[in-house]
Amino acid sequence: MLTAKGAAELVEEAKLLVEKVSNVMIGLRISKAARKVAYQLQGLAIKTVMTDITNMTNAMEAILAGATYIAPAFSYESVIGELSEMRQLVDEYGVHVGLMTSTIR
Repeated sequence: MLTAKGAAELVEEAKLLVEKVSNVMIGLRISKAARKVAYQLQGLAIKTVMTDITNMTNAMEAILAGATYIAPAFSYESVIGELSEMRQLVDEYGVHVGLMTSTIR
């Protein structure tokens, strides 16, 4: 788990973690700072998953930031429709990002 507060510190902690543990993915909760971190880690070929995606705007922000995976959090009633819309968005823009559910409430 990363404990740094700022984007630059998070990137440095992620680099240290990747040096020590192979095949690791860095989890980031969607925020302005997390988008900056995901963008920088993408440039270093470090995999990331952006969590707490609650709407299509969050999904697009995470995709544009370079997250390897996005993990939407939806209610049980809306999960199928929302995931379908996100999949369509991913396909439409031709980006390489995986979808996984983080929370179904």
